[in-house]
Formats: sequence, C-alpha cells, structure tokens
Amino acid sequence: MKKEDIRIAVMLRGHVRTWHYIYPLVFDFYDNLGGTVDYYFCTWDTSNTKGVKETFKGKNLISFQILPHDFEPPARHLKDTDMLGKYYTSMLGPPYMNKMMEPYLDAKEKEMGKFYDVVFDTRPDILPAIKNELTPIFPELNAVVVTGLEVHTNLTIPSHPKSGKKDIAVQDWLMMMKSKEFRKMTTRYDSDNWLYKASEGPGCQIEYREYVTAQELKLCTNDWIQAQMIRPNCFALDWIYRNKADAIQVSAMEWAPLEKEEKIRLCERYGVALSDYTDTHSATCKI
Repeated sequence: MKKEDIRIAVMLRGHVRTWHYIYPLVFDFYDNLGGTVDYYFCTWDTSNTKGVKETFKGKNLISFQILPHDFEPPARHLKDTDMLGKYYTSMLGPPYMNKMMEPYLDAKEKEMGKFYDVVFDTRPDILPAIKNELTPIFPELNAVVVTGLEVHTNLTIPSHPKSGKKDIAVQDWLMMMKSKEFRKMTTRYDSDNWLYKASEGPGCQIEYREYVTAQELKLCTNDWIQAQMIRPNCFALDWIYRNKADAIQVSAMEWAPLEKEEKIRLCERYGVALSDYTDTHSATCKI
C-alpha cells in the first residue's frame, strides 16, 4: 500500500502531563506514517487542559473530550484519604476513555466508507520515534502490537496459583492494531468483561496481555518504534534539544531519582497538574 493511501487513527488518552512540550514531535511521527492521520484526544478533568485543544491547529482533530474522574463511585481507592472514580485507574482508565472516543471513530469510518488501516492506542505523554531508520510495519488482522515485553511480579490475591511469581507483562503505553481489534480491547472497561474482581488482578500490564489472549488475538512486538514516557524535567532541557527526540527520551530517565520537592517544583513551574503524578502507583512516575 502506498503511504498516501494509509489511513491512521491516533487515540490519545490519559493525563495531559508533558503533552505541551512533546506535541510537535508527536505530530511529526504520526503525520509522516500515512496520507490521512486523524487524532482523538480524551483526558481527565484533574489535568491542566488549558491550551491543549489549540495545539491541534492545522491537524485532523476528530474529537476532544474531558472526562470527570469521579463519574462513578470507586471500585477501589489509591489513597486512604482520597476516594477516586471507578474508571480513574491504570487498568480501567485507558479502555474507558477509548470507549468514550469510539462513537467518534465509528462516525468517521462511516463517513470515509472505509476502516482505518491502523489505530494507535497511546497517551499524551508518550514520545514515539522510528528506530534506526527502520521501515514501519503495520499490524495484521487479529493482532495487537506492543513496543515490548517486561517481567513483572504477579500481584493477584494470595490464593491464586500465580500470585507472587514472575509473569510476562506488556509495555502498555503505545499499541497498534486494526479497528476491529481496537474495539475488542475497549470492552475490558465493562465489569461484565473483567478477568478479575476489582483490586484482585495481577497488575494492569499483565492483565492486558491476558485480555489479548481472552479475545483470541495474537500479541506481537515491533522493532521499529522507540516509545518513551516523557517526564516534566524535559521542560528544563536546553533549547537546542527541543527538537531532538533521542535527547528528550533520555531525559525521562532522570525523573525517578529526583527529590519529591524538585518534582513538585518542576510541575508547578511548567503548569503540569500535580495530580497527573500523584494519582498513580508507578514508582518511576509518581511524586
């Protein structure tokens, strides 16, 4: 298929975080992959959304949504003093947001009279880049493509046979698939489709892999995308690195060791909502 004939949907969902810094490079990456690139954006009302919609000027922004984090009572809470919404979790938040964007994707495909050739399921703080000038390869039918696999400790309840053991997890911050497969993966937000009861799962990155299998899809890895979570310390980079994806990606590694006070200072200095980095369990992300 010719590049100009490729139709791409980019589903950006989650906290705004470092979008304001990386969005030009994010657009460069996706816009150079196909002839038609449509963007869908969905975030939480806890994020700083000022000016976000304006960053899409000149782009095909199909939908822009800000969802209430406490839309439904919580299935669990992250802090004893801070009750959060049912879908405001690392496991349910992504598919819930994707489900909210799905009607707009349906309408766009109906308007085009064709399905997208590839759907990217990713986040506003993820900076992708092509590795070593490799040729992009898009997913086949019945496949979910991730950027890599990791080994995590299975966190299921003690009575589960895999509890406490090492298990295979996916890198769940940038996935590729066809439209049909994207719709299948969004169904995991619904409690009728949960593989585990709330708070009893093995961890969202392990559970994502298990859900791919439950949907009778193939889990694949790709070798041409380098995708990195970018942290607020990127804003402090010298201006000469502003358009250098590799330098920005390397800077992300310097976030976790920073003192809590410095992380707070950076967020406040550059207008990043503190809740974007407090409402998470991730040790490499959390303030």
